Amino acid sequence: MGVTGLDMVSTPQIVNQIATGELTTIAAIQSAVDGFNAIVEDIDGNSDGTLATAAQINALAGISDAIDSNQSLYAEALSSLESQTLTNQQISDAISAVNDLADFIANGANATATLEQNELEAMGVTGLDMVSTPQIVNQIATGELTTTAAIQSAVDGFNAIVEDIEGNNDGTLATAAQINALAGISSAIESNQSLYAEALSSLDSQTLTNQQISDAISAVNDLADFIANGANATATLEQNELEAMGVTGLDMVSTPQIVDQIATGELTTIAAIQSAVDGFNAIVEDIEGNNDGTLATAAQINALAGISSAIESNQSLYAEALSSLDSQTLTNQQISDAVSAVNDLADIIANGANATATLEQNELEAAGVSGLDDSSLDRVINKITSGELTSLESIQDYVSAYNIINDYLNDPTKTPPSSLEYETVGIMAVSDTNLSEINKGLKDKLVNAFDDIQALVDTVNIPSLENDMDGDGIIDDWDKDMDGDGVANHLDAFPTDKFFSVDFNGDGIPDAGIQPSRTLNVGKDDSVVVVSGEVLEFIPVTLTTGASLADVSSRFGKIAIADNRILFHAPANLPEQFYINYQWNDVNGDVFDELLKLTSGSTNADAPVFKNISPIEIDAEGLFTRIDALSPSAVDTLGNPVSVTIDGTPRIRPGNQVVYWIAIDDQGRESIAGQLFKVNPQVNIEQKRIAYEGEKSILTIRLNGLAPDYPVNIPLNIVQEASSSDGNDHGLSPTMIMSIEKGRTASMEFDVYADDVIEGTETVVVNLDLSVNKGVYDSVQIDINEGTPIPVIEANVIDRDRQIVTLAYPELVEELSVAATIAQFAIDIEFEWYYRHFGEDAEFIGNTMNNNPLAIGKALSIGRHEFEYIGKPVNSDIPPIIGKALLRVIEPQDLFFDKDSDRDGISDKDEGFVDSDGDLIPDYLDSVDVCELQVIDNDKVATTGGYVLESTPGSCLKLGLVSESVGSYSPFVKVVDLGEDPNDIFKLPPDDENLEVYVESNVHNFTVTNVINDSVTIVLPLTSPFTINSVLRKYSDKEGWFDFDITEPGSGLRYAVGEPGFCPPPGSEEYVDTLTEGAHCLEVTIKDGGRHDNDGIRNGQIDDPSYVLNNKSTTPIEGRTPIEGSGGSVSLMFIYSMLILIIARAFGRQNDGERWLRTQPICRFRGNRSPTGY
Repeated sequence: MGVTGLDMVSTPQIVNQIATGELTTIAAIQSAVDGFNAIVEDIDGNSDGTLATAAQINALAGISDAIDSNQSLYAEALSSLESQTLTNQQISDAISAVNDLADFIANGANATATLEQNELEAMGVTGLDMVSTPQIVNQIATGELTTTAAIQSAVDGFNAIVEDIEGNNDGTLATAAQINALAGISSAIESNQSLYAEALSSLDSQTLTNQQISDAISAVNDLADFIANGANATATLEQNELEAMGVTGLDMVSTPQIVDQIATGELTTIAAIQSAVDGFNAIVEDIEGNNDGTLATAAQINALAGISSAIESNQSLYAEALSSLDSQTLTNQQISDAVSAVNDLADIIANGANATATLEQNELEAAGVSGLDDSSLDRVINKITSGELTSLESIQDYVSAYNIINDYLNDPTKTPPSSLEYETVGIMAVSDTNLSEINKGLKDKLVNAFDDIQALVDTVNIPSLENDMDGDGIIDDWDKDMDGDGVANHLDAFPTDKFFSVDFNGDGIPDAGIQPSRTLNVGKDDSVVVVSGEVLEFIPVTLTTGASLADVSSRFGKIAIADNRILFHAPANLPEQFYINYQWNDVNGDVFDELLKLTSGSTNADAPVFKNISPIEIDAEGLFTRIDALSPSAVDTLGNPVSVTIDGTPRIRPGNQVVYWIAIDDQGRESIAGQLFKVNPQVNIEQKRIAYEGEKSILTIRLNGLAPDYPVNIPLNIVQEASSSDGNDHGLSPTMIMSIEKGRTASMEFDVYADDVIEGTETVVVNLDLSVNKGVYDSVQIDINEGTPIPVIEANVIDRDRQIVTLAYPELVEELSVAATIAQFAIDIEFEWYYRHFGEDAEFIGNTMNNNPLAIGKALSIGRHEFEYIGKPVNSDIPPIIGKALLRVIEPQDLFFDKDSDRDGISDKDEGFVDSDGDLIPDYLDSVDVCELQVIDNDKVATTGGYVLESTPGSCLKLGLVSESVGSYSPFVKVVDLGEDPNDIFKLPPDDENLEVYVESNVHNFTVTNVINDSVTIVLPLTSPFTINSVLRKYSDKEGWFDFDITEPGSGLRYAVGEPGFCPPPGSEEYVDTLTEGAHCLEVTIKDGGRHDNDGIRNGQIDDPSYVLNNKSTTPIEGRTPIEGSGGSVSLMFIYSMLILIIARAFGRQNDGERWLRTQPICRFRGNRSPTGY
């Protein structure tokens, strides 16, 4: 048919076109073949130099929209096709796509066509995806990408950037040329390639836009200008440009500082810039309060340009220094100066005079210290060099205090210094007592120079040395070491001479240069053989840890502490075996007891010999345990048994007790040996029976004495079958071990969970394990209640160091304060404080919040003084809580080293007026220091033991007002000791109905505090046995004298035969409800706030004035030895006097109204206490 130019590629395509019916003539067919071949020729290289025309392209079947203006674009698009597999459809798609592309290039956003990814791909563009396609189309719309090649370059550039953002797996960064291929970007240069990569890496590849890339490139170019040219850069650098590069955390304060740092040329990467921003912000955050709780690190500080010397060990000092700067005007230079200054300061603090650095005023000021001048600078540097000032806060405090003192010294019209300011600059012994006198000395120009002020203070304080010889602020009567030589008074042969303490030969002349025959290191459970008359020096191994000896004693020989060592002079006649007891304090101030066994190397060969005196371990049977049946055996020189008796009381307390036995043969020769009894105390669970949901509670165990060894591990368990709660209700474990590290008590705090379900009271029962030496209270049932707990409050009189004070001389009172301590309670409590003296109305003295102290600020007379409070929880429905603190003001009196009033082996002068257990009895009269015990008779305790009141574990026994008023240490007071002064008799109205018996009786007068539950139980060892005719008479302000009412719920009497002076503990099963003829022990249970509680208020404290009325003759037991000066028998005249006074008082009531005694508590209280009574 004459058609030419056909081949195997074109023929099938032409046949397909003929089949469409559009090529109806041979001429049309020839035109289609020619057009197809022209396109193939272009694809294969366009050897003829002529591109296929629009007419040639339109000659193909189905194609009619090719136009000459798009000829070159058609050629580019078609060139991407494969000539050997070319199809008419490919050509048609390419022509259609090019037409849309040309529309976009020419008209941009006004184009009528749309441009999709498949169209670009039809033109041969590769590498497109859903992220890049819209960005490329937008770039085409700008008119800058006018060829398919340009479009392909833009796609390649965009993809290179995305590949870098997503990790640069190909290891090649996008080049400047690739970046410049993107529309609108032409300023990328190869020297900035790594900066571009850093900047672009901060962008999100999935949302990347051309504008972001353009902004980043522009910002990097400005950054590079700044890095290279600094202040001479032609570009400017703004916050938005740094943010375009991915820098975060900038603001109006940090941006100019960071730009300045970049201009130094030290920050050459965006990472370095970001680190500098982070470091700057960390410093600003510290300055503004350090809310994140983390100080700027040395690495963060060193990230700032020009700073590289920060080190981690100075971190806290940097924070102190930088905190003085203004975060809103902070500069890099200020930070640099502060860091440099701190480094010099740290060098001097650490190395003192050997420091390589020097410290100038400008450096201290750069570190934030203000107020320095020529006068203070050298002093401050000297204090830093000597190690006295180790923080910027202490340096500033010193400078401020010095300036106040120096300004006042030079100009008394300025603010006078406080005692704290004097102390801050090292001027010691200025207190609130002498402050006004010191300041007056400065005002009156008694001194003219700062360095002379200490001498003025010393001069002012000289008068106080008459009562405080060592100047430690503790007057001698309260000072365990009066002369301040480190040796306790009772061990000090010269307690008023700080230079001497040892006089072994007793000649009254200090022993100088004692040379011990042996020096021995000794430890726990060691034993040493001793020869008669030798002097030994013992060094306890525990002292190598920095501990110090506190006390030492031995029944035999002479013993002393010298240079933190034990000196012992053995007696001429040595016991077969004996013990030294010594106490030592560890570095924390905790006290520990040790025993050192000594055996004789000089025993008399003719004396009896003990056969078995090894230590014996036994369980305590109560407060006292009999041991006379456990005596060792002894034999004479022929091996015959000899009698052995105890040298002391046959009953001993728990703990390590050394008992001395005496063996005597038929020739009267005797031996003495000490035997160690390790008495395991009984264990009781404190009966705190109430807990509240959503709060914490406490489980407490108490020993009835000291343990022989520590720690003491006490196993307990929950009795599941007796408990209605489980582990979902509380934090107690089914089995527990509570450990007592020292002393007699251990407590475990546990959570009680709130479940927001109203269930009523749930219970948990806790028992001591069967392996424990149980006391009476071996179990407790804790009731878990819903609702709000009442705050637990302890109120006390305290000194300036917040130490509790119960006894004071009148001249010391004005320095004291009252304060309340609130336990386990998160709500604020406001306190109203009132002062009351015996028999007077309450006087309002001030308000405090929470535990803040209130100064007493007034002189107080001899006697008892009450500081009552009303505590009002703020913004709470909890009702007000009432309570009080008590202070006993005592008259100064002389105590002597040769008198031991409480028979405890320590002289009155040595023990002084300290009140170790807070029972209002000075230690020189008090032979026990346990809260729930109170001695009736010191003489009987010393000779036979016993005669000790005992209350429920956890409670505390205090003196009553009547017993205190007669100067007694005993809660049992003979009525005759009340005296015959009409003014005294009103301290306790007599029992008018039984006057004749009353005046011959012992009044029991004590106060019980820390009453945990509804009632408390006290055991009275009676001085005369209870009989069928005996009645316990009780007194209250409301009712006067009345018979004890056993019908009141929560109150009761029980009886036990016991022995004279020795009774079972409270709660023991040995007590019975029915009266037992001849009972020596009376168990009294009193309801808190009930009829028998004198204050009538449930407040955790019970007052008990009472006595046993014996209506018929009974056989009395010798009572307490009368206080010195008391009468021995009651005179008829005294009875008459009392009758007259009763009548007079009755008459007085008609005229003056009721004059019953109104008294309040005697105690320091712990817990929720509002005690009233004697």
